[in-house]
Amino acid sequence: MQRRLTAALACLIATTAQAQVDIDFVTIGAPGNEPFEFDTSLGTIQWGEVEYRYRIGRTEITTQQWMTFLNTFATQDALWEDIVLPFAWGAVDDPGYNGPGRRWMLNPNNPDAALVPVDMGWFDAARFANWMHNGQSSDPASLNSGVYDASLFNLFDAPLITRAADAKYWIPSIDEWIKAAHYDPNRFGPGEGGYWQWANMSDEPPIPGLPGTGGTTAATLDDVRGLPIGSYPEALSPWGLLDTSGSRREWTDEIDPLRFFLPGDPAWQTEGSGAGFSGSLSLQGDEIDRGGNARPFSSPGISIRLAAAIPTPSTATLATLAMIAAARRRR
Repeated sequence: MQRRLTAALACLIATTAQAQVDIDFVTIGAPGNEPFEFDTSLGTIQWGEVEYRYRIGRTEITTQQWMTFLNTFATQDALWEDIVLPFAWGAVDDPGYNGPGRRWMLNPNNPDAALVPVDMGWFDAARFANWMHNGQSSDPASLNSGVYDASLFNLFDAPLITRAADAKYWIPSIDEWIKAAHYDPNRFGPGEGGYWQWANMSDEPPIPGLPGTGGTTAATLDDVRGLPIGSYPEALSPWGLLDTSGSRREWTDEIDPLRFFLPGDPAWQTEGSGAGFSGSLSLQGDEIDRGGNARPFSSPGISIRLAAAIPTPSTATLATLAMIAAARRRR
C-alpha cells in the first residue's frame, strides 16, 4: 500500500511538473539600428532603436499558456484574487473540479480554444512576467517582484514602475516592439536596414478580411476575438513574428508620453491590431507611426507578446565548447 501510494504521489508530482509554459521566441538582432522618425504635434518622435539583442514571442500569449499560469494559483487553498480574470480568452470554469479554489479548462465548444489570445490588464501581464522570471514557481510571492514591483500596482504609484535591469522576461518596450514588427535589417538590400510602414513587410496596408477570404488582417472587423494565433500565416514581420496585425492590440511597458492625463491616471502605450473593435485601419492594422494607449486594468482587446533576454550558456555548455575547441587545436 505504501509503495502504491508513493508511486501515485510520484506520478502526481511528475504530472504537475509537466504543466509548464513554453514560449516560441524569435531572436531580434542588428543591435544599434537606426530609429524610425516621424513628426507629431509635440515634435519629432523616434521609435525602434534598440542597442542590444533580445528575444520576443513569435505570437501573443495563448489561452493554454495563461490557463497554466492562472491554474497554478487558483487551485491553491484560495483564489489568487489580485489576478483579474481575462476579458476574453478560450477557457471556461472546469465543472468537474471540486476545489480547493477554482480551475479552468479549455472551452469544449471551440476546437481552437488553446490558441486563442488572452485579453488581460497591464498589471496582470506584469505579474505573468514576474512569474516567468521566477521560474514559474507556485509560490504566490513569485508574482510580486523580480521584474516589476507589484507594490506599485496602483494608479498613484504606477508611473514609478520600471523594469529590473536583470529581467529574464518582460513586457516589451515600444522600441523593442516596433523593431520586431517593422524593422528589416535587409530592407534596402543586404545589410541595408530600414522600416516597413506596415508590420507584414509592406508599405501597403493589410487587407481586412476573415482568414481564407483573401484578408491579411482582422483589424476593423467585428467581434473576432475567438480567432486563434497564426490565423494569417502570410502576414509575417521581417523577423518572422505572427499576428502583429490581425489579432490583439498588445501592451508595452511604457506610459504613453503623447497623451495627457491627470497625475495618478497613467495609460500605457499599446501596439498591434486590436481585432474585434472598429476603428481606422492605420491604428488598428498597425501602421508604424500610429499606436494606442489604455489604462492598466483589464481592457478589451489587449494582450502581450512577451520579451526575453538572450540565454547565457551554462557552465557545462562552456566547458563542452572549450573541450571541442581544444580537440580541434590538437588536430
